[in-house]
Amino acid sequence: MQALLSGKLSLYVLLLFPVLLVSAFLLQRLVKSMRDELDMAKYELERGPVEEAPEAPPENERLPGYMMLTEADLKEAYEKVLREMTETGE
Repeated sequence: MQALLSGKLSLYVLLLFPVLLVSAFLLQRLVKSMRDELDMAKYELERGPVEEAPEAPPENERLPGYMMLTEADLKEAYEKVLREMTETGE
């Protein structure tokens, strides 16, 4: 190993190693992005297109500490649970 680093090839070895390292990281990133695209295409084929998330309600309608829950949503859920409990007789 010492003969390799002390000879004429030492400069080439020192230049080649970082180039190989950078190319390996680049290749890894490209393969990961291709895999992500293939996974998304497979998901869309199996389940259909991805739906957009609904817009958040205005801040004055949101309950404190929640990003999407409003007083009307909470009341609706409460009434649904109450209705289901009265139907089952509990």
